[in-house]
Order: sequence, then C-alpha cells, then structure tokens
Amino acid sequence: MLQRNLLALFVLALMLIAACQTNTRHYQPENLRKLSEEEILARAHQKRSFSPYAVFKDSLGLPLSDEYKEKLDRGELTYDYYANAQNEVVELVVRVPTYEDDLLNIQRKAAIAGLSAWERGDSVEVGCRAKKRILTMIYKRKKEAQAIRDTINAESYVQEGGSYSIRYVDGRILHLQDDNPYAMLHNMSLENEELVIKLLEECSLPSKREVGEAGMKGLFFTIHESSPRFRALYYAVVKQCVDNGDLKKKNLAILEDRMMRDYSKKQMYGSQLKKDRETEIWTLYSVHDPENLDKRRKKMGLEPIEEYLKSLDIEYDLAGVLD
Repeated sequence: MLQRNLLALFVLALMLIAACQTNTRHYQPENLRKLSEEEILARAHQKRSFSPYAVFKDSLGLPLSDEYKEKLDRGELTYDYYANAQNEVVELVVRVPTYEDDLLNIQRKAAIAGLSAWERGDSVEVGCRAKKRILTMIYKRKKEAQAIRDTINAESYVQEGGSYSIRYVDGRILHLQDDNPYAMLHNMSLENEELVIKLLEECSLPSKREVGEAGMKGLFFTIHESSPRFRALYYAVVKQCVDNGDLKKKNLAILEDRMMRDYSKKQMYGSQLKKDRETEIWTLYSVHDPENLDKRRKKMGLEPIEEYLKSLDIEYDLAGVLD
C-alpha cells in the first residue's frame, strides 16, 4: 500500500512539473499592469527602456535560472512588460515567444534604431493634394526599375568592364562609372522612400479611394522593397491599409514573410525562396508549421504552395522545409 501511494505521489509530482513547464503564462505580477503592443512600440520610438532595477522572472514567478538567461541571450525567449502605477516597467516575465512576438520584437528593434536624417529625407517637400500623383509616379518608377533589373546580367556586366565600385555620400551612391545601373536603381529607391516617409508624416494615411490602386501599390512596394529596418518601421502602415481594405491580405503575408527572413525567423506563408550556394538551386525558405501552410495561404488569398512553386519551376518537397 505504501509503495502504491508513493508511486501515485511520484506520478502526480511529475504531472505538476510538466504542467508548470508548459504553462508559459502561469505567473502574473500583482498590482502591475501588462503593457500592450502599442505601448511597447511607442516606448521604443521614444527610446524609453525599462528601469535598471527591473526584475526578470520566469513563468512561475521565480528568478531566472542560468539556462533561462542563456536562452534569453540567444533570442530563444521573450518577455512581457509589467509597469507600476507610475508607468515604470519594473518587472519582465520571460516566456516562449509566439509568431506575433517575433513580429513585435522586429518592429521594436527597428523603432529603437530609427532612421538617420539622410534616410528620412528631411529636405524633401511634398504636398498632400499631390498624394495620388506622387504615389502613382512611384509605382511607375517601380515598374521601370524592375524592367531595368530584368535586362541586367550581373555576371556579363562585370566581364564587359562594368564596376561595382561605389561610394556613399549621405546614403546616396556616387558611382565611379556614369553608366552604373545599380547606383541609379539605388538612388531611385531612396528617393521613393523619402517621398513615402514625408507623405505618411505630413498627410493622412492613403486610401484606395483617394489614390487609386496604382497609388496603393506604389506605397506597398516602396515599403516591401526597402531595407529590413524600413520594412519593420512601416509594417504597421501596411497592416492598417489591409485592415481598411485598401491593400490585399496577400500583401501583408508577403511583407511578414520577408521580415521573418530578414531576421532569420521561419516564414508563415511560404512566399520567400532561398538559393543553395553549392547547387545554385532555388528552394522554399524555412516555413513554420508546413503541414498547415496551404490553410494559412488560403486565408490570406494566396494560391496553394505547389501551384505557386510550380509557376516558378520549383519542386515542392515538404521534408525540405521541416528543418
């Protein structure tokens, strides 16, 4: 009887330990308020951090173990912010991150870094009444830039005497060869970004009714095809436009996938590819939960993954994206 009771107690203890380990939201500090995503991003834009006296705790409310600290340093864990009545963050509860946490952290890091003066294009002037004309012009520029890229063969360009030797002044490329197409494309992209920043800062958020489909495409492609930091900073703009019905859900899916790849995270919707350096074969970039990939793609207005990859002459092997 005694052995049976001890065995039962042992099993119960194991069950309690397992439940505690899997319950990442078990502990919630008393008399403290959890910050929302909007508050976290607002603090990041204001370059506000948490108090140097803030305490880190695990999901059980205990001080962090060395293992937790190491995982936190490697970016394998995240934390929730808890503030006191004075709105000071005094406690951070560490837990396993979700996909939404990864998106938030990418935006937070970009907000802390911000943009330099030359990236912002502070000298650029725009008129809100010309919003449609400016965004439509940007979209036309994007199409022209893509046409130029399609005509460039990088390997033959170098063999024929083309040069990649370039130098930057205030972010713009001053190339050593007047016919360097890469410099021209870079500077064109930078000008588009400056115009979009000014429009978003000085005018209301564009709508499809106001600027037309071409104008909304100009806004989206400027954000999507910019630098990783720019994409993360203006992700919220694209999301708001999708929520308003002015951009399609697939625009948001493609942007999120690219942001995930920017920061070496698994993509959610399977829009990003990678090229094997040895075989030079294009394959699908790592995907989160590949078994349910097509369900997520359908929800965002994307075709099945096999159809998408077939259109690019790429074979889809589920085993290849499980790593």
